Amino acid sequence: MKTENAQEVPPQQQASGEEEGWGDFLLDKSDLWESEEEIPSGHPEYQYVPLQHERISAVFETDPEHVRSRIPAVKAASDPLLEAAKPLLRAISEMPREMNDLRHAVSLREILKREINYFTMLCDEVNIPWKKMAIVRYCLCTALDEAAHSTRWGTETGWSQNNLLNYFENDNDGGTKFFLLIGRIAMSPAEYIDVIGILLRILGLGFEGRYSIQHDGERQLIKIRQRLLTLLQSHRRQQALPAIMGILPEYPPVSRRRWHLPLRTTLIISGAILAISWLNDSYRLFVARQPLLAAIRALYPVPAPELFPFPRLRLSLLLQPEIRQQLLTVSEDDQQSHVVLSSDHTFESGSARLSPAMSEVISRVATQINQVNGSVRVIGHTDSIPVRQGAIKDNAMLSSLRARAVADVLIASGIPADRVSVQGMAAGQPIASNATAAGRSANRRVELFVTY
Repeated sequence: MKTENAQEVPPQQQASGEEEGWGDFLLDKSDLWESEEEIPSGHPEYQYVPLQHERISAVFETDPEHVRSRIPAVKAASDPLLEAAKPLLRAISEMPREMNDLRHAVSLREILKREINYFTMLCDEVNIPWKKMAIVRYCLCTALDEAAHSTRWGTETGWSQNNLLNYFENDNDGGTKFFLLIGRIAMSPAEYIDVIGILLRILGLGFEGRYSIQHDGERQLIKIRQRLLTLLQSHRRQQALPAIMGILPEYPPVSRRRWHLPLRTTLIISGAILAISWLNDSYRLFVARQPLLAAIRALYPVPAPELFPFPRLRLSLLLQPEIRQQLLTVSEDDQQSHVVLSSDHTFESGSARLSPAMSEVISRVATQINQVNGSVRVIGHTDSIPVRQGAIKDNAMLSSLRARAVADVLIASGIPADRVSVQGMAAGQPIASNATAAGRSANRRVELFVTY
């Protein structure tokens, strides 16, 4: 693939570029839409207006000249693969925490797509093996998706439904396969040492993948990072040894007179040699590690905890299959998680009997709540159509019984009863018009407010 044919390559193989300054991700809004007074996303009158596809394509079209301008720097670098990936690594470290206008998320996604395309084109131009490029691109897409989805705007704009990994690799399981790739390339460290260096940097920037929802995930990630760092240091020592041996002169064997030392003297000398060797090796390891640590620190000047304030409760990750099936919705911040269960999928019509599938989903939610000692407020809602079925006299009773059914599952799954409260609101808090079937369906719901 050459830069002259860049516009004819499909999205999964096309390369594109990005400006050198990644401190400010977003272009001026006047480049993408008509100038108008901007209304914050939290304002009651704010409405999300999607960008026109034609105008986005024109702004983010790939530029072969930009690729040509970066080729000399990539070729001259001691690690060409790392040099080509630097803008994307920096994008991970500087992912914005807040976004006043959600339309900027669309611009950000297109900029990242273009830079990933440029990365692919650069690797092809400098003859980096395709397999290395594909592994690094897969891992960069996964890390960028996780960094974006961990923010409030990433959840509100549905980043996980239109993520980079799916766009370039047609895959949605990067959080697991990232670590499977580490296991495979670790078996051939000499061949993939430059790939190992980039994956270690991604982990250093806060990527967690499947370990974000495991109880001992942080300890497992530390072990993986230590293993990769050991492989890097071992490879550098093996490269340095032949160079040192090559400059030593060859001498003919010399007959030497044997010396006999007392045992005590031998032990003292051996101990001194071991101590000096240990100090020397420790110093060498310290020195060898400094360039890598300095390079990692240079990629993100802001401390990692401020860059990646991951919420402690990740229900949006745990319940992704149900969210995609529109069985429920989840919104989260640092203090509270809000889960809305659709009564049409959760209960039988006109009754408070839970479906078996949703009982299992609620049990999984209870397991996560137990890990953070959270408290739950369960609120039931109905539409405005009166209900009279068997022992259920009115909508107030139906909403209370449905909320109680959900609370019983939570308590049975291990949440103490004193941390669960129940309330039935009947049709008192509609979120849509009861004049239409769709509106009534939306109003029939059970809400879970989890605080911790």
